[in-house]
Amino acid sequence: MRRRYHLPNDIEVPGDLRPAGRHRLTALVLAALRDAVRAAAPEETARPSADTRPWQRLAPTDGDVHIIPNYGGDRQLSLVTDHSPSGAAAPPTATPPAARPPAPMPTDDIPYPVAVTATSVTTVDNPAAVDYMRGELDRGPSIAVNAPILAIHRNVDFWGIEDVRKYALTLAQGWRKRLTGRERVDVLATVDSLAKDFDDMMSAGFTRDFGVPLGGGLEEHFTSLLAVERDRLTKEAAGRHLKGQDLNNAVLDGLVAFRAKLRTKIESHVRVYASGWMREKREHLDFVTVQPPGLRPIGKFEPAIPSGVGVAEVVHEQLVRTHRELTEKETAAALAQAKAALRKKPHDPLPELTEDETAAAIAAAEARKLGSDQVVKAVTAAAALAEAREQVDVNESIAGSRVDRWDPTSARVQIQTSEFVFVMSKLFYTKPFGVANYHGHGLGPWKDRGRSIDLTLPDKEPSGFFRPADAIEFALAIDATAHAMGIEWRALYNDASVAHAVNQRLGVQRIVEVANIFDGPPRNINWHGPLITHFHVDLAY
Repeated sequence: MRRRYHLPNDIEVPGDLRPAGRHRLTALVLAALRDAVRAAAPEETARPSADTRPWQRLAPTDGDVHIIPNYGGDRQLSLVTDHSPSGAAAPPTATPPAARPPAPMPTDDIPYPVAVTATSVTTVDNPAAVDYMRGELDRGPSIAVNAPILAIHRNVDFWGIEDVRKYALTLAQGWRKRLTGRERVDVLATVDSLAKDFDDMMSAGFTRDFGVPLGGGLEEHFTSLLAVERDRLTKEAAGRHLKGQDLNNAVLDGLVAFRAKLRTKIESHVRVYASGWMREKREHLDFVTVQPPGLRPIGKFEPAIPSGVGVAEVVHEQLVRTHRELTEKETAAALAQAKAALRKKPHDPLPELTEDETAAAIAAAEARKLGSDQVVKAVTAAAALAEAREQVDVNESIAGSRVDRWDPTSARVQIQTSEFVFVMSKLFYTKPFGVANYHGHGLGPWKDRGRSIDLTLPDKEPSGFFRPADAIEFALAIDATAHAMGIEWRALYNDASVAHAVNQRLGVQRIVEVANIFDGPPRNINWHGPLITHFHVDLAY
């Protein structure tokens, strides 16, 4: 029997909105409620597929609210209410309760790491060394400035941090245990691989937090900071009319204290990153070896190319720009290959190509010559340029209300991305969360397309991840918003217990792990927890 639900004709909205804004928000929420009811009966209503057009509701039913894109003028949504011919309103009734969010799905056969509490990667200013510097009236401060701060031994596995070394062995044994019967795991070779991964990540982490790569001028960076501090302390001491030994001691005391602060900052940085590395490697083990059954991949997932951007034309123009056009020989070979592919039997004569077939053969040859990575890069840049005028400032209001979840310094986004955050914050997740975009955001076909956002929650666990229950609720709110707007989505987030729970509930592998290193320049880490914890969300429309 088909279930029927009656939706309210009105809702309460914030009273500080302008009348037009209240009307728009009311209509938008009612439309989303209608989609939420449909989502509660998946066996009756199929989920809408991603559409390359701006989102809208077609063929409205009686009493329905549908949304018509309006990307000109005030660049906001136009919302239209359709009433039944009789003018009778459906009686308001409660919508079905939402299903309870799934519980996190951690594994317990391999222990999780304990945070690193002790490291020794900096030098120590012992009392004898400080006394020596005090005795050098003219040279003491300079010695304090130029004395090394770092004592990182990169030639020692895991930088000599015993807690990390022990846990790496636990991880290697865990890989062997999980893959028994599937493939052979060499524990010692796996530890060696983990040691290299640790050094790569930790080195890139210094670039991220200190702005200078380890082994690429980091020690000189600390020396320059100490030199600036020495000049400041000298000027301050002179302002107090100190001279001779008194001035020397004042400057030296300040430098010793400053060096201690630098050491504390460096040791803390190493402890946090080493602990985060261990935890992420544990999550990686789950992502690779444990998957909920029956998950469907998202399939082809990429942003739509604007109608005015032709892939073949973009590729050809890029070859011309770089003086790499097809030669006559390459063109002839491409056409011959296309003709051969059309023959039904090997000994049949080569057929003649139609005009469209000729163009397709040449376009394919040009794409091969340019290379797949360069094709994506060129087409993405052309698409971003074509859509630039459709991007909006994240501080711009929607339906008369500014979405205060955005980082105000964020780069512009496509209007539909801004609407996504608006709908989510007003209907599907009204609790605090943050959202940001930046220039160059997104990889491959997503770069600078205004469809990638970084989302954060206010509370984290000691591990560095968001609280699992919060993260699951948040991810399901992302899905509900995307469902209501007919958008496909994917998220990068490295907590396997959260990803598995959400993916199993949705039946689709929407949350995946990414924890890699950008080789740069500069080198940097591209993580999504437990270091640099956030949901990176790509929206396909």
